[in-house]
Amino acid sequence: MDYNKEVTLKVKKYIDLEIISEDKSRNKLAKNYLTKARHNFLVSKFIEKGTDSKEVLEILGFDDEFKAYDWIINTSYYAMYMVAQAVLASINIKCENHTATPYALEYYFVMKDKLEQEFVDLLRKNQDLIDKDDVDKLRSGKETRIKAQYDVLESMEKEMASTILEDTGKFIERMEKLFEVISK
Repeated sequence: MDYNKEVTLKVKKYIDLEIISEDKSRNKLAKNYLTKARHNFLVSKFIEKGTDSKEVLEILGFDDEFKAYDWIINTSYYAMYMVAQAVLASINIKCENHTATPYALEYYFVMKDKLEQEFVDLLRKNQDLIDKDDVDKLRSGKETRIKAQYDVLESMEKEMASTILEDTGKFIERMEKLFEVISK
């Protein structure tokens, strides 16, 4: 099946299930989502600097082994998710579902040549940080977030945190440009 048809069918199903809906009041929230995205991204950077600084760890009373890479991943992902909510809200679309959000971006922006697919792929990649081979199976960022937050056996590497921070910066920058175009 053609991928655009697959996206269209998924979005129509999400609309039927009221997971994606049109909400004329949603536009009023767009700037708040954008502010929250920027805030989450700054928190991610703050955590990165703190977790890599022996001085900061010492001031806070943590031992040198303390690392918060899992929280960098969480806050970075949520920055991406919030900026995606901002652009959807700017066109009065409500979609507060992690699995449906990439489809909504594809349907409302990629398929209309307003956004490049690579940015939706960045969102999905960072939803699915657990295992790159499982990108097609793991559609929900919540699964990654839960794994990162609660699985004490899962070791989140500095490289993964660094990658998602870089991806998040690119994603936010592109979404802000899209937001500006839509808001004119």
